[in-house]
Parts: sequence; structure tokens; C-alpha cells
Amino acid sequence: MQRMKVVPTSRNNKTIVLTVGAAPGDALMLSRVARDLKEQYPQFDVVIQTNVPDLFKHNPYCTTIGLRDKKPLGVHVPFNYKAAITRSTVTGIHFVHAAHHILAERGIHVPVRGVRPEVYLSDEEKAWRPCPEPYWVIVCGGKTDFT
Repeated sequence: MQRMKVVPTSRNNKTIVLTVGAAPGDALMLSRVARDLKEQYPQFDVVIQTNVPDLFKHNPYCTTIGLRDKKPLGVHVPFNYKAAITRSTVTGIHFVHAAHHILAERGIHVPVRGVRPEVYLSDEEKAWRPCPEPYWVIVCGGKTDFT
């Protein structure tokens, strides 16, 4: 296994910056990657730089910054959405596995521990109820393509 090359930050710790500019659902898939990274390398700070930073606001496994924010020092891993989705489509592997392959190409080897994205809510968000309980949430659609 190849060792990671890490640049220390000014706080004298280590940071991995995952950058993704894709749609919210695609960016959210990195929540699983962030968790896997943090579980494998607890000494690292994981930062997700995205155009939808609020999706990661309460995630205990990472911090988040906007695409236009200044990047912190550390190892930068830009996620090329087209390359990841093409790899996923051609090989038949899940999109999260494709993201792990991108990390491995950078020398960051992390086992895939799950493929479901994770959204963490604040206590206030958990307390909010849109209507009296019980209620059903009905999803009227989906898609079968990879885009």
C-alpha cells in the first residue's frame, strides 16, 4: 500500500480537501466518502468544498466550505464527476466505489464501508414537523440512467 503524502496545515494537523462541483445529490455521495476517510484516518481533518455546503453543515465527519472559499492547506482531491460516473457506468460499480478509486489514484487507500449518503440534522431541524404525525412521504419518480 502506498503511503499518503500530506501537507501539514498551520494548526499543525493534516487535512484532506475533497472538491466537488456537481449537483446536490452527487455532492452528497461524498458524505459517505468523508465518513470512510475519517474512520480510516481519524487524525485527518476532512474538508468538503462544494457548491452546496449546507448539505454537510452538521456532518460530524467533515467540515465544509463553498467552492469560492479559500482552500486550506492539505491534500487536495478534486472529484471529476464525469470520470467518476463514467467509471461507475462502464464497470458497474457504485458511484461511491468510483470515488474511492479516485482517492486510491492519489495514494489514499480507504475501504468502502457503505454506499448510502448521510445527512445530519440540527436539533431544531429534527424537532420541526411539517404536518401532524403520522404521515407518509411519497416519492413520485426516480431515474434509471447515470446522469
